[in-house]
Amino acid sequence: LAAGMAVLAAGFLAGAAPEIAGRAVAPKEYIGSEKCVSCHQIQYKGWVKTFHSTVIQDARKNPTAILADLSVPDLPFKKDDIWFTIGGHWDQRYLTKIDDDYYILPRLWSVQSRKWRPYSTYGWQKRPYSKYGVGCHSVGFDPATKGIVEHAVGCESCHGPGAAHAARPARKNIVNPKR
Repeated sequence: LAAGMAVLAAGFLAGAAPEIAGRAVAPKEYIGSEKCVSCHQIQYKGWVKTFHSTVIQDARKNPTAILADLSVPDLPFKKDDIWFTIGGHWDQRYLTKIDDDYYILPRLWSVQSRKWRPYSTYGWQKRPYSKYGVGCHSVGFDPATKGIVEHAVGCESCHGPGAAHAARPARKNIVNPKR
């Protein structure tokens, strides 16, 4: 089990399709945390209260997710450049869209000190989020299409793909980190 989770995590970190038991996991095998709630209400209600559920937020749909003071005069981007927020407990980073990918903007907002700090200032436009971060902050990323099943550290981040389990619930078709 630990080896399987290590392989799954390595696949996510590499930005490739993860593998479980030596086979590639297709994005269609993921269903998103919203589907888990029908059987696992208590666990879902607990997860929703964690930072894992809100690690990525769509700033276009929820502008209040942006915690930073954007009125600073030397800020090299503006609110309209922000598509998604990452984090919000200690620090918050911001994703912008360039062509068909997202990039983390070159400043981060320290939520604790309420100040801007440099972040990946040099070369940030050469580090696409689809290659350098999406695997840690999402579920069911498809490198071919850059599609994402869920923008969050969701249920399937730890429990693996849930489509088979949702169709026919059984202990053998879902990862239980306790086992």
